[in-house]
Amino acid sequence: GAAVIGKKDLTKLNQKAEIVKKLDSFFSSNQSAFSPQALRILTMFGLSNMGGSDEGMEMLIAGVLKALCHDIGFKVDSTKLGKVIPSRRTIARQEKNLMVDCLLHAVQEMTKDQIK
Repeated sequence: GAAVIGKKDLTKLNQKAEIVKKLDSFFSSNQSAFSPQALRILTMFGLSNMGGSDEGMEMLIAGVLKALCHDIGFKVDSTKLGKVIPSRRTIARQEKNLMVDCLLHAVQEMTKDQIK
């Protein structure tokens, strides 16, 4: 039978459905599906693993995604998982980009301090 649902509840259901669509789209990609902002976040946290390899970081990202999907009941097979995680090359490139950004920020701060 049919049930009456309030507008507020319908809005919440639609928002949750949108999240599931985004997850499905994320895992349907044939290459790293992370946004530039998400890659930056992964890189910042990954750099706290001093001496860790890019291969280790790659596996850690895969493991976290697999565990998260398991706990929320979202089925994802290993092939799809392997396609969406950033490659070691992407991880290394992001580390270099972050280092350059930090260096540029430090130079700007030093320049600004000398002007005063």
